[in-house]
Parts: sequence; C-alpha cells; structure tokens
Amino acid sequence: MCVIQDLRVIIGLSSFIVNGYKVIPFSNTAYQNMFSLMETTGDGILFHCGGGKDRTGIFAALVLSLFGCDKQTIFDDYLKSNESVKNHLMPKLLQSDYPQPVKDTLMYVCSVHTELLESSFEAILQKYDSLEEYFDTEYKLNRDLLFKKYVI
Repeated sequence: MCVIQDLRVIIGLSSFIVNGYKVIPFSNTAYQNMFSLMETTGDGILFHCGGGKDRTGIFAALVLSLFGCDKQTIFDDYLKSNESVKNHLMPKLLQSDYPQPVKDTLMYVCSVHTELLESSFEAILQKYDSLEEYFDTEYKLNRDLLFKKYVI
C-alpha cells in the first residue's frame, strides 16, 4: 500500500507536466521555425535534444502525424525516449544519495509517458476540428510541398 501511495504522490507532484504538454503545441516559435526550415531548405533537417521528450518529442510526433503515420507508430517512437533515461540517467540516479521518493519523482519527471503525448493531441483536438486545421492555422504549412520533399 505504501508503494501505491508514494506513486500517487509522485504523479500528483508531477501533474504540472501534463498541463505543460497541453500548451506546447500552440504558438510555438521553435515549431514555426522548424516547419519553415522544412519548407525552405533543399535538404532534410536535423533536430534533437538530450532526452527526446517535451518540445522535441512533441515536434517529432507532430511531424509523424503530418505525414500520416498511425497513432501506434507515433506513440511507440515517442516512448523510445525512455531508453535514453534507462541507459544514461537511471544508472547515475540509482548511485545517488537521494532518498527513494526523490529518485522515483526524478525518474517519473525525466521519463516520457503515454498520457503526456495524449494530452498534447487532446488539447489540439479541443481547439481545432482536426490535425489538418491545426497545421493550417498554427503553421500555415504547404503540405503538398512537404509531402513532395519528405515522403517517398
């Protein structure tokens, strides 16, 4: 029972992250710049970060959505960020002097979770009737051009 209670506390303390994922997709200057680069560059683009979650993970999910990937593929790709957490953060975290509840909280916050990505897509579909309307309104994308450049 104590473990379940600790997990609830950790998720409760970290719930602000889900709310952050509800605003990431909107009026995002970094995304505007990236989509603009995708349209204007003659080559592909490279985008990355240390963990692949938050802005970078959501951007990757949006690009996959734009190009018609199915939901399962998008979520599987997003959840691969947890491999970085497992391989790079977890060993250091387990060796630290932090008490276990702190370790658990850090692990939760540094990992990606299905509900984070779901909250971004749900927020988009609450504001717009479709992902197409979202892309058209937020980023004014030339989808035909992008498909010709990036979809084989």
